[in-house]
Formats: sequence, C-alpha cells, structure tokens
Amino acid sequence: MQNIIWKLEGAGLYGAGKDRRLHPTSIEIRNGITAIVGHSGSGKTSLLNLLTGFEKPDFGTVRRNIDMNGFKTELFWSPHNGGLWPHLTVEQHLAVVAGKHGVEFSNTLLEEFELSDRRDKRPGELSRGECSRLSIARAITADPAVLVFDEPLVNIDSSRRRKNWKMIVGHAREKSKSLVYSTHSPSHIIGSADAVICISGGKIIYDGSVEKLYLDPPSEEVASYLGEVNWFVPEECQVWLGRSSEKPLSFRPEHLKISGSEEGLLKIRKYGFDGEMAVAELVESSTGRSRTFFSRTDGCHFREGDRVEIKFKNGKSNGDPAN
Repeated sequence: MQNIIWKLEGAGLYGAGKDRRLHPTSIEIRNGITAIVGHSGSGKTSLLNLLTGFEKPDFGTVRRNIDMNGFKTELFWSPHNGGLWPHLTVEQHLAVVAGKHGVEFSNTLLEEFELSDRRDKRPGELSRGECSRLSIARAITADPAVLVFDEPLVNIDSSRRRKNWKMIVGHAREKSKSLVYSTHSPSHIIGSADAVICISGGKIIYDGSVEKLYLDPPSEEVASYLGEVNWFVPEECQVWLGRSSEKPLSFRPEHLKISGSEEGLLKIRKYGFDGEMAVAELVESSTGRSRTFFSRTDGCHFREGDRVEIKFKNGKSNGDPAN
C-alpha cells in the first residue's frame, strides 16, 4: 500500500430506512491533494466521515495507512461546521494544538487569516466567515500529515477565498502534506488537485486525474463538475461540427471560438457574456436546429442575426474540428 493513505473496499453507510447515504465504494486515495466534488446532498460529507473515522462503515472496510513522517499527528479534520470549541478564544484554539514551540507560527497564521484583532474572542462572538478561517488556521497549526477539509471556504467572503485557498494549498505543498477536501468550486480543483473524486447520489461516478476529467470526461454530467462544457452526442457532431463520430465529443470554452463569417452556416439567436465567458445560442441555417455554446469572448460581441462559424483551438473551422 505504498503511497496509499486510504483504501476503501465496498465501504458504505446506511441512511434512513433502507436508503444508503453512501453506496458500496471501492477507491484508493494516495498521497497528494485530492478533491471530492459533488452537489449538495451527494454524499461528500459521508465519505469524509468514513475517511476521518467520525463514522464507521455499515458495510465494507476502510483501511488507513498514514505515515506521520515527522508530523505531530496523522490527520486533522475541519468539518463543515468548523468544529470549534465554544469555551476557548481564537488564540487558545491555536495554542491547544500548537504546543509551546508553536507560538510564533500561530501568530503568523492569525495574521495571514486576518484574525489577530480577534484573538481574545470566542466562537460565539465571531462571524461565520471568521469561524471558518479559525477552523482552517487551527488545522494547519496542528501540523498533521493529512489535512481534511469539508467545504472549507463556504462561509468565507469572496474577496478572501482566493487568498485563503492559496494559503491552504501552499502550506500543503511546502510541507509535503496530503490534503483531502470537498468542494463545489471548479476553481478549487483545476490547478490545485492531483486527483478528483466525483460523487452523485451516494455513488462514485469518477475517480481519476483532474486533467483527464477536464479534457476527456466520460459523460456530460461528470464533465460539468469542472465547469461549462460543449458536449456533442454522435448525432449532433455532423450538424454542428461538420464531421461524424462514433462517440460523444467535448470541448471546453477555451477550446473553441465563435468568429464572424459572411459565409458562416450558423446564425446568432442570443449572445451574452460575463467577463471572459460567452454564452451563445446558435441556429444552423439548413435545419433550423439551435443549441447553446460556451466559448471565450476574445473581446468579440455579436448581435442577433450575425453569421458566424466555430473555430477550434488549432484554428480550424467547424468543418474540421480539433479533437
């Protein structure tokens, strides 16, 4: 089990009645950074509960093999509600897990997570965002071999999320810690995680690399976990891409561009954009069929009735797309 920190074999949890919160799950989680992604109620927290030992499996087995390798403890878990101690101040939360030799590091984290001026406050006197930041800082201060976070940024305001996330990932990378976390946000997976686990209805529907999920997803549902995607089933490929295909094809927004063309076979029905992302409803002239495309704007803007063509990342038009 080298480099494998958890191995689940048919492990799962019952819910109410005969329902299952987590269906039989057989996966391996390795050293590094692993994201667990899914919609609300999908089973992310149930899976984390098994990994941390907060719950025991109702069936199957969960084996943990964490090498402390000089760290103070195997793992530290920051649950969805923060799991803070109501009788302790902010400063005491960090002191309890840091020990006498961690005072300087604790003070640094209080500054980084903007809690220095709240050090004498207890959780009941903090905002939800401050509680979340304290929970994160406490977990990092504990110096575990594995950090486990359940939606760590959900209560943190948008102006701080990017900065706080960079601190979490940077600390894990710098100290060679493993990080396992649940999230709704594609931006917290792409460029951060080594592996991703997608869960839906208590079932694992993808377990693999982030790159493969982004570039070659097995289904449109799974593809959507990493953001918008242009998904074409085989019968749509000829109409929209000018080619036949025996399997579905997918293109992320940055892999295609909508360009104006007087001879284009497509017309704009609706067009809108938000920053770099454009959402266009196009109509195919010969059939009258329409569909929505996601693309990068590249500074372009179109009006209803404009003729356009689709260009792909290698510069070819929709008659000869890149795959």
